[in-house]
Amino acid sequence: MNAEKQIIGSLLLDSKRIEDMHLINSEMFRDPVCGKIFSLYEHSDGKEINQLVIIPHIKSDFLTEQKASELLIDIVSTHDAG
Repeated sequence: MNAEKQIIGSLLLDSKRIEDMHLINSEMFRDPVCGKIFSLYEHSDGKEINQLVIIPHIKSDFLTEQKASELLIDIVSTHDAG
C-alpha cells in the first residue's frame, strides 16, 4: 500500500498529475481511503482538490477529522521522503 500512498502523495502535491494517471482507477486501490481520495481526483472535472475537499469524504466512524488530516500530512511527508 506504500505505492498507493505515493500516488496519492504526488496528487496532493500536484493535482495536475492526474492527467498522467489514465491507466489507474480508484477501483485498483486496496486501501479504501486511498481509493476514495483517488476517486475525488478522477471526478474533479478541473475543480481543485485539497485537504478541505478530501477530509469530509474520507471521514468516518473510525477516522475522525483530526485523524484524516494527520493521514494526509503523513502521506505528503512520506512522498517527500520517498
